[in-house]
Amino acid sequence: MRSACSLSPLIATWLPAAFLVTNLFVSACNRQPTPTEDEPAAIAEEAGTGTETHLASTTATAPEMLASGLVARDDDDDPRAPACLPHSDTVPGWVKTQAIRIESGERYLQNLPDSYAASHMRPYGIMDVATCTYEKQAGNRPSRLAVELLRCRSSADAYGLCSTQRLGRDLGHAHRVWADRQDDYYLLHAWRSDYYLRATATPADGETPLSQARQFMGRILLALPKADPPLLVRTLPSEVRQADRIWFAPTCLPLAASGARLLTAEQAVALDDILRMPRARGLAAAAYQSDPAEPPNIVWLIEYPTPGDARSAYARYKNALDRQAGAAMSTPSVPAAVLLSPIDRFLAGSWSPEEESAMHVLPLVRATLSKLAERPE
Repeated sequence: MRSACSLSPLIATWLPAAFLVTNLFVSACNRQPTPTEDEPAAIAEEAGTGTETHLASTTATAPEMLASGLVARDDDDDPRAPACLPHSDTVPGWVKTQAIRIESGERYLQNLPDSYAASHMRPYGIMDVATCTYEKQAGNRPSRLAVELLRCRSSADAYGLCSTQRLGRDLGHAHRVWADRQDDYYLLHAWRSDYYLRATATPADGETPLSQARQFMGRILLALPKADPPLLVRTLPSEVRQADRIWFAPTCLPLAASGARLLTAEQAVALDDILRMPRARGLAAAAYQSDPAEPPNIVWLIEYPTPGDARSAYARYKNALDRQAGAAMSTPSVPAAVLLSPIDRFLAGSWSPEEESAMHVLPLVRATLSKLAERPE
């Protein structure tokens, strides 16, 4: 029997105790979440769990033909499989037809068919990736859900990775799951704790899988610990901010990813050098639009280790903008920006062509950062 937070007894009898202690992927599931008011029982009930916030223990069986005609592969799971990925029929009707496999984050990135996309994901420090596939029989062709659970080095990285990868609309409910419609399938995105959860949902003939997919994603998310969004994200003003257009990144390069597209790759590389992003503690950005007739303004915040770092980055960016204006470049190497003078260890600005259009947000940013700078680190 595999409990929600342990390896199988057979494995535990021969693996050294030190391995069990250092196996971070499994131990991460030891921290069980506590129900709160912002996590109503509704999604747990949808997932067939009542108000429980952990996965029920189930018995792994050898591959067998279930009543649905699908073959369960639970017994072939990697011994390090995270317990948040459920066994067959834990979510009624869904059978794990491809066993859980775990690979390192770097190997996962190397195997991606799009090296450009991999470069946008690498800054988030992906530690390991667990993959498996579930199917549910419906008509002549089963619905299919291919799941990828990416463990990042921190909850801020997991939040940021989700923010720059997702497109489409938020399915709502207690857990935020975003759905991107493709030709004949959906891409689903969510985050919780140190994990970014991505799934490809392929519907059966004539079926819309979103409600079932949300149920399944909610089941996985409920088994992971809670975490708040990064501090810089929570610092961005909510007034006239566009829904769901908010991002977090450790460097500028992920802001060129498909889920953001705030910068070109060339601009991102130039800004990483000018702003010395490897020294920074992260960058948060959001889209604001007070006038529907005008394009949105992208307001951004960066936190540095020291006020001196923030002042130096401000001077370099300002000098780059001055040189660019004098050269009258047809393709700017850095985006035009309205810069606020540094506030303690924070630097903020707006990627906006006109200073006036950003004035409805930047004063709010300045006031918020002034209060934040007064707090002890």
